[in-house]
Amino acid sequence: MLHRTARRCLPSTPTFTGICFKSDTPLQDYDPQTDAEVEKLRHVYQRWGYLHSRTSPFLTMPLTSPLTEHLNTTPVDSAVVEELDAIYCSGIGLQYTHIPDLEKQAFLTHLLENPPFLDNEVAIDVAKVALRSESVDRFLGLKFSNLKQYGCEGAEGTLAFLQFVFKQCTANQINDVVIAMPHRGRISILTELLHFPYDRLLHKFSGNYEFHEEERGIGDVLSHLWTSVTLSECDNLNVTLLPNPSHLEVASSVALGKVRAKMKDLGTEPFYGDTESYPLPVLIHGDAAFAGQGVSFENVGKEQ
Repeated sequence: MLHRTARRCLPSTPTFTGICFKSDTPLQDYDPQTDAEVEKLRHVYQRWGYLHSRTSPFLTMPLTSPLTEHLNTTPVDSAVVEELDAIYCSGIGLQYTHIPDLEKQAFLTHLLENPPFLDNEVAIDVAKVALRSESVDRFLGLKFSNLKQYGCEGAEGTLAFLQFVFKQCTANQINDVVIAMPHRGRISILTELLHFPYDRLLHKFSGNYEFHEEERGIGDVLSHLWTSVTLSECDNLNVTLLPNPSHLEVASSVALGKVRAKMKDLGTEPFYGDTESYPLPVLIHGDAAFAGQGVSFENVGKEQ
C-alpha cells in the first residue's frame, strides 16, 4: 500500500529541479522502428549488460553470456556498441528487466541512457553542505577524540541524495518525510540538513543528557539522536528522523508504521481516496545490514 506514494515520483521521462539530462548520444540517431538490429542489441544489453559491468577490480577473466554471443554473431555499428557498453557495462551494473512494471523499467532506462548531471547552482549547494559536514566532523574528532561519533566519511552521497529528495517532495505532493537510517552520517544529516542546533549537539557531546535537568532520564547515545523539523526552504516540508536502536533495521518498521498512520490520518489512498498530500518513508541501509537482516526484506514485502 505504500508503493503508491513512490510511484507518483516515477515518470517514464523524469524532470527534476536542478537536474539536467544528457541527450546527445548515438542512440538518439536511430529509429527503433526501422533499425531492428540496433533495438534488439539494446534490449540484450539491458538484460545482460550488468554481468559485464566493471564493478569488481578482481574480475579479470572475460565472461561469456548471451550478450557476448550476440555481439559475435550480429554486425552492428561500432559507435552504437561503444555507447551501449559505456551505458550498461560501466561502473554501475543494473539488473532491472525482471521488474514486471514497464513504467519503472522505462524510468530506469531513461536514467541510464540519459545520465543526469547537476546544474551549477545545485552543484555548488551540494558542495557547500558537504564541506560544512566535513568541517564539523573534523572539529568533533579533535575536540572529542575519545568519543565514537560515526561521522559522514564515506557517506557524503547521502547528504546530496536527501537534499535532492527534499527538494522534489513538494513538486510531487509530498508534505511529510519519515527517515530511518543507521549511525553513519546521522550527525551530519541532523546538523546540515535538519537544522539540529549546534549548541544542543555540543551539550550532548560534553556528556550531558538531552533531557531537562528537572526531568528523569539518562538519554541515549550520540548515534541515536533524532529530530522532527519543518523545512521552510522546501515549502514547509515536515521531516522526521527517527531515533534508531542498536539493531538498526528495526527503525525501518517503525518508519513504515508511522507513514501508514499518516496516510490514514490524511485519508490517503487506499484508505479513503486520493488527497493532495502524501507522506514518504525513506529507509537507508548499509550494504551488509540490508543483506543480513531478514526484517529488511519483510519491510520490502510490506510495500505490496
